[in-house]
Parts: sequence; structure tokens; C-alpha cells
Amino acid sequence: MAKSRTEEEKKRMSNIADRMRLERLSRGYTQEEFAEMLGVSSRQYGRYENKKAGIPFNVIFGLRDLSVDLSYLLDGVTYRDQLIRHCFQTMPQDMLLPKLSALRNASHDFDTAEEQEQPLIFEKMINIVNDLLKYGKEHYYDPKLREIQEIRYDTLFYEACRDELIKKHSTAHRPQIK
Repeated sequence: MAKSRTEEEKKRMSNIADRMRLERLSRGYTQEEFAEMLGVSSRQYGRYENKKAGIPFNVIFGLRDLSVDLSYLLDGVTYRDQLIRHCFQTMPQDMLLPKLSALRNASHDFDTAEEQEQPLIFEKMINIVNDLLKYGKEHYYDPKLREIQEIRYDTLFYEACRDELIKKHSTAHRPQIK
């Protein structure tokens, strides 16, 4: 049996609320702090996050102003991931295949390298991915794609540690049970 439109909309809003919560927690803010930055009451913000109220556009655009990737918020896929996927689909093979081969070789070298050599190899891998991003920015006109940052070690570290940050911040804001 197909889901009704309202059930699909509820699921989508639920996913947006979940990602909004993850963004807040990964940045280390309480609901009150995030609500204040968005210009809503903490009680109303809590209703958004707990899926008791729909999230209005002014809050979604407020999240954009706080540097939340709206593509991630709404669809669960970052702009950077979309751009790289688009590059894989449309970049001429004579350009794409050498980059993918170099990335595969660097990945293999990273796995077999000594620990002190790994940062240099990792930097090489980051440069290859940034070349793909640069190609995408030059060949696909979309204003939001121009805002995509290059991949840096610190952003990769943040993304890799995101779950730990969320866990740390969610327990830090939870009241102690006595």
C-alpha cells in the first residue's frame, strides 16, 4: 500500500528535524542557544526538533545563515557530494579516469605507507578531490555550488569526528539523573 502524501511529508519533516538536531549538537549548542541564534523561542525550537511543529521557511533560511548546508538539511546529501557525483557522471573520461586512478593508487599507498608518510599521501588525495570540485565549479553554473569549500584536513577531521562530537555535546546538555 502506497503511503499517503501526508505520511511522506511527515517523514521528510521528521528527517529535517533529525538533521537539524545533529547540526546543533555537532556544533555544541543547546536548544536554547540555537533558538536564540535563529530568533525563535527555545520552546518553539524544541517543538521543531521534537517533530511536534512544522519548521517554517524563516527558520530554515536562518539555518542557512548559520552555515548549515541546506541540501544536507533538506535531502541528507551535501552540495559537495552532489557536485562530485555530477563530475563523475559528466566529466570526460579522458580527464576523469586518470584522476580516479591516481586516487586509487594514493589510497593504496596510504594503506601501505609508514605512519610518518601518510599525511603527505593524504594531502595528495585531498588535492585530487579538490581538482574534481574545481572542475565542477567551473562547468556547472549554480550559485550554491560556488560556495562549496575545498576539502581541507580540518573539515575531514570534523566530519570524521562528528558522531563523537554529537555524543559528547548531547550528554553534556542532558540533565543528570539522580
